[in-house]
Amino acid sequence: MTPVVEFTDEHLDYWSEGDDMRIVIFTAPGDPPGCVPCPGIATRVIEDGHEFHVVRVAWKPDEVDLAHLAHGGTIWLSTWGGLPAHRLEVQAP
Repeated sequence: MTPVVEFTDEHLDYWSEGDDMRIVIFTAPGDPPGCVPCPGIATRVIEDGHEFHVVRVAWKPDEVDLAHLAHGGTIWLSTWGGLPAHRLEVQAP
């Protein structure tokens, strides 16, 4: 899978329910060669009186990923430095 590097107006409209929506770019000092900076959509959401900062990163599976999934493969979400609250979603094209 590769990160979606440019968001469409449809992407931005879909996630516009939060306040203060902005595009953020994730990189790290000393990223190895070939490491692609990963853009995300950051929003501030208030639910039940609690404020949350939500970051959404879009990943696009390639043909190999789709073939593995079609045969019962698993999607793994890996984060470094702990696993934040998260959810995986599929958005229609």
